[in-house]
Amino acid sequence: MGSSASKPEHEAKRWHEELAEMQRIQMERQIELQNMMWERTMALSAARTRDSFVFLTAIGVIVSFASLTSLARTYPKTHLWKILPVGIVFAAGYHFRRAYGHELIDVTRIAGELMQDDPQHFRQMPNGPITFEQVEQRRLESHADPLGQSHHDSLL
Repeated sequence: MGSSASKPEHEAKRWHEELAEMQRIQMERQIELQNMMWERTMALSAARTRDSFVFLTAIGVIVSFASLTSLARTYPKTHLWKILPVGIVFAAGYHFRRAYGHELIDVTRIAGELMQDDPQHFRQMPNGPITFEQVEQRRLESHADPLGQSHHDSLL
């Protein structure tokens, strides 16, 4: 009679352990997915910065060259008014390219190349990768009672 009562308890305990393990695996997969998304976001950010750096550097060189040329030709006069339209045209061209061009395709290609060239570079999170244990610790700390017992432990 005692063994029949312990069998359902044993089955319930085993089922609870299996459920906890499945939840742990699901959480680890979710953490890994979020880490991968973070890596891709960082790669896209770096690629967008590199792409805009090349374009804006070209604009800066051309406007500087035009400014120096204008300054050499007409030294005492104001030369910036002649150069301002050049900068505006290039800035408008840059934004037109971002809006209607193939910038997204270029940035995605550059991000893919960055991730292939140095895959470890984007895996360096500020405080290291997030682990299941850190998530559990944070969860238990956020649900802790003033007496030190968590709500989850009191339900068991």
